[in-house]
Amino acid sequence: TWIMGIAYRKGLKLTEKVRRHDDRFVNIASRAEAELPDSSRDLADNAIAQDWLWSGLRMLSGEHRAVVELTYFHGFSYQEIASIVDCPVNTVKTRMFHARARLKSLLPELAGA
Repeated sequence: TWIMGIAYRKGLKLTEKVRRHDDRFVNIASRAEAELPDSSRDLADNAIAQDWLWSGLRMLSGEHRAVVELTYFHGFSYQEIASIVDCPVNTVKTRMFHARARLKSLLPELAGA
């Protein structure tokens, strides 16, 4: 778990650095979708949904994003995440609650709904 803790802290620093640079780039997925044939539209829709999700994750705080990523993308339990980020399990649960609530409000805005 100590190596995951080191990776977590390095990831937080990198996330903040990437966030600053990502704000300068324009998303061209909608223009590319218009040029695709119908058979490829499902793939384009999936790519756009993933783009919305990643945009939403980038808008979360580092602590909230880490809990979401460690849970859903790496399959860690709350107990394991608590060891990695060096905090109590209840803090991990609280961060997950707030991260989900924030994503729930962000994703419709990012989708243009």
